[in-house]
Formats: sequence, C-alpha cells, structure tokens
Amino acid sequence: MVFSAPSMCQLNEDQVISSFWEGYSTSSTPYSRTREPAWLYHSINVSAPTTPLRQALLSLAYIRIGRLQNNQTLILKGQKIYGQTLRLMQNALYDPQLMRHDEILAAARCLVLYEAFESTSEDMAAWQSHIIGIARMIEIRGPERHRDPLPKSILESIRYNAMIVCLTRKAPSFFGYPNWLTQPWADTPKDLDQRLYDYGFALSDLIQRGEAIYRRSARTEVILILEQIRDGYVGMAALKKDLLEMHAEHDVFEGHALNEPPFGETTVAITSAILIALDLAFSVYAAALIEKYPADLFNEHHDLVAEICRYTDASRRRNLSKQVLRHLQYCLQTRFEYARPRLIFPLNVVRWELRTIPEDRAQIQALFEAISSSNQFRIARSVQNAGCSTLPSVVSGVATTARC
Repeated sequence: MVFSAPSMCQLNEDQVISSFWEGYSTSSTPYSRTREPAWLYHSINVSAPTTPLRQALLSLAYIRIGRLQNNQTLILKGQKIYGQTLRLMQNALYDPQLMRHDEILAAARCLVLYEAFESTSEDMAAWQSHIIGIARMIEIRGPERHRDPLPKSILESIRYNAMIVCLTRKAPSFFGYPNWLTQPWADTPKDLDQRLYDYGFALSDLIQRGEAIYRRSARTEVILILEQIRDGYVGMAALKKDLLEMHAEHDVFEGHALNEPPFGETTVAITSAILIALDLAFSVYAAALIEKYPADLFNEHHDLVAEICRYTDASRRRNLSKQVLRHLQYCLQTRFEYARPRLIFPLNVVRWELRTIPEDRAQIQALFEAISSSNQFRIARSVQNAGCSTLPSVVSGVATTARC
C-alpha cells in the first residue's frame, strides 16, 4: 500500500489549525485536568476529516488568528473559507445519510463558534440560526447517537447555547424531554454543568407557558408554574451544594463560600456565575408572575407564594446580581479564551435585574465591551444591542421602561 505525503499547503494549514487550538484552548489556571473545549479537541483529531469539517476548522483558525493579529489577509481568507463551508454544509444537509455523519455535526458546531467570533449578521440572528440548525441535526440523529466522545462532546457543548436561545426566544426545547435528559449519559455520569442546563430548559418551558397564560389572562395555571419554579429552586440548591464540594477539592477553596474571593479555578467560577444567574432568572420571572396577578388568586396558596417570595425578595436578587458580576470580573482577568462566550448569559440575566440602576448599567456595559473588545467575541455586542427584547413579556410588561 502506497501512502501519499501531505502537501506543503496541507502542512501549512495543519500548522494554522494547531496554532489556533493552542491559543484558544490554553488555560491560565494550574488546576485544569483536561484540554478544553472537548468537542474542538475531538474534531481537530479526526483522522482524514471530510472536506466540510476541514474547511470549517480552517475558517475558524484563519479568522481567529487574523483578528487577534489584525491581519487583513488572514481575515479575508477565513471569511472566504467560511462562505465555502456554508455551501458545502448546505449540500451535505440535503443528503439524508451524510447529514447524520459525526463529522458533519462537528462542522456545524464549528460554524456556531465562527458566529460567536464574528456575529456576521450584526445581531443575534445568524448565531441563533446556526444553533437552531445544529439542534435540529442532533434531534434527527436521536439521543442514542450521542454517546461516543465526538458527538457527545458536541451535544454537551451545544446544550448551553441552545438553552440561551430558548430563553431568548421564550420557547421550549426537545433538549428538555425525558429521553434527551438521560439517554446520552446512559454510559457515563452527567456532570454538574449538564444538570445545570436542565434547569435552563425547564425555565424556557415555563416562560413559554407563562407567555401564553399572560396573553389570555389565565389565572389558575399560574399556580402550576409557580409550583414548578419552587421545585427548580430546590434542585438548584442541590447543585449549589455539589458545587461547593467541588470547591473543597482544591486547597485554594478552603474556607470560602461561592460568593467570596478567591474564586479559584475559572471553570468553577463560570459555572457558579451561570448557576447564580439561573437562580436570578427564576426569581425575576417568578416575581413578575406574582406581581402580574391579583393577590386574591393566591389566597389558597399562601404557603407556596410565601416560599417563593423568599427567593424573589428584591434585596436577595440584587445580592445575586452582585455575586454574578464579581464572578465575571474575575473570569475576565484570566486568559481563558474558549470560556468567554459562557459569560454572556449570566451577564445578560444581571442586566434584566439591574436595568433601572444607571451605575450598574454602566458596569454591565463595560463587561459586555470587555468580552467583545480586541476582536474577541462579537456576539457579545449583538446580545448587548438586543436590549430588552430578550426579556419575557411578563417581565417587561411589569417593569419600568428604562433602557436595558
């Protein structure tokens, strides 16, 4: 058997992809045990990748390096390859067999990351479109086809993005269905981050139901939603306990609660911020629901409402918001590039809560700018520009008209 030697062009491209990976995946903390993101690691290490995957990886590498080096030649090359990749993917998606291929799924995941870098539509539209598209591919493949390292890591990485899109669009997702909550992890434990995202999908479903009853002024259905919100608080409290145990694994965490510096490993700090932000999102939404409906509706459910009001208390929500901001400020001080897009969701939730306070709005704006500046992640500016449009109607309907 005769093997052909790789061309000089291929070797150069390999070097570009390798350089991108080394810069993008580098962690500044001494506690990281693995190279992340896992989906990108597995994608890059596919032997003899299909053309769409190869092109998708190259588009990422050229655009990222070009932006960071302010090299217009590399930027234009990345943009050109991205356009070629889109056409290749469109053709692949017309093939019922090819669209189920792991490498096509990996190429689609690369396109989502490209949109996080570039935000080609100057708003959230293209980014959301790619996420909705890859989610549809995953759904068609079925939950049982996401247990091997590559497809499972793609599934796990895209669930966070899909959660954000669902919350922004006030829409439920198949990711919250029972079989999708369990089957991909039939062979391995489901980690804390994935269990956390489950509550995000639960909240998006509650928001969609709440939007419907808000429009038709249904009174009794709100009680069922509040009961599920209470259950969400109980579940997230258990996750907070698990996260504190993770803190205890490292000496640096001894004697420190989640809201006390030092925050330790950046990944844990980001997970903490997302968890607190979800708690805050549940609370902002629950407070709006309770305010929307007349008090007499809750006469027979006083204990339920009293329990939830302990979470929705304005001072507690403000304290949660401050905790999130401190976590995010810490994370932005580290060189942990691949994790930066994960900061956008908790920052956006805090903006919901602090939208009426000028000094807090200024701090939030500065953090959005820090994430998107220096050609980092332009999707942050798109989310920032979306403003109050990401708020559930029941929240914006009872809130002041202050700018987000």
